[in-house]
Amino acid sequence: MSSSDAWQPYRESVARQAIFLRNPLPPGPGVCFVCRSAAKDGYDVCYPCRTHRDASHLTSDAVVPIAYALKGAQHAHHLATYKFEPPSYSARAALQALSILFLGLHRPCFEQAAGGRLTHAAVVPSTRGRRGVHPLQALLMPSISLPFVSARPGAEYAKDDRTFRGDRFTAPVLPNARVLLLDDTWTTGARAQSLSHTLKSAGARCVITVVLGRHVNGRHDGSKALVEQAKSTAFDIGRCSLDS
Repeated sequence: MSSSDAWQPYRESVARQAIFLRNPLPPGPGVCFVCRSAAKDGYDVCYPCRTHRDASHLTSDAVVPIAYALKGAQHAHHLATYKFEPPSYSARAALQALSILFLGLHRPCFEQAAGGRLTHAAVVPSTRGRRGVHPLQALLMPSISLPFVSARPGAEYAKDDRTFRGDRFTAPVLPNARVLLLDDTWTTGARAQSLSHTLKSAGARCVITVVLGRHVNGRHDGSKALVEQAKSTAFDIGRCSLDS
């Protein structure tokens, strides 16, 4: 099988998923510049992203959602069930294909944003006491040619705490590292941005955060227009938030 043929099973899987996947919208009026969720009129970012920016200057250099995870839709279901015990193997297969293809296609975008070649990868750790390798790391590690950083939960906070915490995680010293930070679901982004703060405090020069699904609840008045606009265009794996 040629190198181009090697991508074909992933392309076919993503094509089957395209019916329920939705590309993040470009930033602008009503769309957060950071995470691409709904932003109030007159603001360039949503409220959670504004609180992260106010709390620390060490947040991610770029946040790249692969797709919206619309509440009640199939992509959101996959993101929940792929890490069940036992997991949904169909969800794992779908997310693996989507992630590997996106990361392969857009790695040059990440490295341009990072100012050079990526040196490390990391996954936002579970704060629910999960043992062993995080399911997302297990899913993607064989396909990412980067050493994974051993980030761990640090200070004790409630497992459902969605507030930015600079001491939520610990990480090894990473002088001048350019880190690809991976997260499955972004709701407020507090955990991913808390880990970005930790990685940069440990010496990383740049953190690019790629998120499999940016959670959006279309039933909320503030998100209805965003969801309708996102649904108006067919999903395209070739689109990257860094291009807009």
